[in-house]
Amino acid sequence: MMVLLKNLLHKADIPARRYHLFIVLQYSAILALLAHVAFIFIFKFINVPFMFCFSFGSCLLFILCFVLVRRGLLNTALILATLEVLTHAFLAVVFIGWDSGFHIYIVCILPMLFYHPSWQLAIKLALSLVLCGIYIWLNIVTPSAGLIWVNPETLTAIRYCNFFSFFVIISGFSFYYSLAARHAENKLRAQNLELERAHAVIKQ
Repeated sequence: MMVLLKNLLHKADIPARRYHLFIVLQYSAILALLAHVAFIFIFKFINVPFMFCFSFGSCLLFILCFVLVRRGLLNTALILATLEVLTHAFLAVVFIGWDSGFHIYIVCILPMLFYHPSWQLAIKLALSLVLCGIYIWLNIVTPSAGLIWVNPETLTAIRYCNFFSFFVIISGFSFYYSLAARHAENKLRAQNLELERAHAVIKQ
């Protein structure tokens, strides 16, 4: 069992140009897993069984995303995470209402698009416009109160919790980027040292 787990979590050889996306997706999967564990208790508390089950399934999905990222399947992990966030935001807004603040997670996807090293800028801008369109559409079609009545004090607490999580995630992206930049700098320094040693050997 331990050998299987070790093989699953073994980090693949990530190219330097994709390392920023790797770092962001890896830590985002961990944060998303922790957030959805909290959502399980939130939806249980306010008695929304469907979203309770959905959040439980989302926890399993983000564990899968983490494994995919470690294996180097970054595009697959990014697509799955994006679809989950959009679905979760949509369902939560419909069931609990716009005032619950779950729509804010759509904005969290935007920075991850620009970490992708292979997509052209035009593609990234087009996807950003699509996400902004979904955000605006949700704002127009969903009422402030959702299909399920929630105590106003509880709804306010959920909204503050979502906004707090949003700022933690956005600030985390900067931290993850600095980790990736530090890794790239260390790797470049190590390569320069190897070149200097090789040059010294050739000179001798």
